[in-house]
Amino acid sequence: MKTNGLGKLVILWSIFTSILAADRWALIEASRGGQVAEAEFILNQRSLNFSVCERLFCRKRLRLAQTAVNMALCGAARNNQAAVAEMLLKRSYGKLGPDQGGIDLAFSKAVKGGSEAVVGIMLSRPQASILERLIWIGQLQPTKSSIIDAYRNSIVDGNIAIIRLLAPYVPLSERLNQGVGTGLAFEIHNFSNARVITKESSSSSLVTAKIVKLIDAVSQHMLASLAGVDLIPYRDAEKIVKEAVEKFIPVEKQALAKEAVLYRLASDSDYEEQLSIVVTFVQAHHKDKMEQWIFGFVNESITAYVNSSNSTSCSKGIRERASTGLRGIDTELDKLFAQAEGPLLMRNWLKKWNLKEINDETKQGLVRLLKEKGINGKSDVEDVANTFRKIAKEELILHDVQDNEVLHEEIEIYADSMFEEYYGTVLKPYVVK
Repeated sequence: MKTNGLGKLVILWSIFTSILAADRWALIEASRGGQVAEAEFILNQRSLNFSVCERLFCRKRLRLAQTAVNMALCGAARNNQAAVAEMLLKRSYGKLGPDQGGIDLAFSKAVKGGSEAVVGIMLSRPQASILERLIWIGQLQPTKSSIIDAYRNSIVDGNIAIIRLLAPYVPLSERLNQGVGTGLAFEIHNFSNARVITKESSSSSLVTAKIVKLIDAVSQHMLASLAGVDLIPYRDAEKIVKEAVEKFIPVEKQALAKEAVLYRLASDSDYEEQLSIVVTFVQAHHKDKMEQWIFGFVNESITAYVNSSNSTSCSKGIRERASTGLRGIDTELDKLFAQAEGPLLMRNWLKKWNLKEINDETKQGLVRLLKEKGINGKSDVEDVANTFRKIAKEELILHDVQDNEVLHEEIEIYADSMFEEYYGTVLKPYVVK
């Protein structure tokens, strides 16, 4: 059977697109594996622009799709392949390289994966002008919004090394509001991720102490206490929560409450299982405390970002509040919660000294603390910041969290940012009195 001209063209097109697909995956694999020369060779072979006519008749090699290059950068970022990332980012004008969307996506993956070298390279690139961004000339770096998102996520994850890299590129207002873990939204993550000590008895009557996240310790306790009890299916648990919302939450907040804790995370199997466990635990052991749990779970979930355009907690926060809402309900759980309260109290202590919003009485209280450590009208900003560090570290000991590295970093961020910006105008007038 003879093939007509159109059929031949289709066959040729299929052959060349198959070759292109093979090159695409070769580029991605080379980037993941840190093979700079191979990745660059593939790019150079597939980087020229051709007319539509040339593409149709396959007279020259086809250009790789933009997504392939973006995926290559993401692979290098995820695997901390700094040399490959740098090569991709330095592709000169006219040669195929990652675009802004690819850079932002790769940046988020580098931050999430703790790829410090790649994060550092991406942050240190000169900022391109608006014109350069429009016509894709010059050095592209992550956008300001992607840097702020990465900063917030790193605080939630407690990734100190990445926080330190990002901090100089984050606006002061953001560092002061989020850098010290302020706000209900970040308190829940900090609280849930706090490390606590649990004790487990073995068959040989030996008691083993383990250090785990609070949120995991709470889940383990609930499951142990429900041994032999059938879990309430999610749909039934959903109905119980809905009825409790209608009974205990003010009418004007009920729609938002249901959206947050029932509908927003519907079909999330992890959340549905967790909610079933918590509802079963409350129904089995503390049925008379349903109102207390609903208030702690629901009310905080819908006011986490109270000063934001969207006040509802993030999905992770809602999951965590389903368990942390049990505070004050179960004696054994309260022992676990107590271990996590030290970091929370320390963060609340730091928030107390927010010089942007501090009242006169609190200003005078901070000044007294500083003067007790030798600060006077002749002290410079650096002396004041260092003195505050000493006071804060004494507070760490008071709350028995002196080994908490994240808190130490938050103190550093606070001291550097807050006093540098506000000491001269807000606090110094009270020092010289």
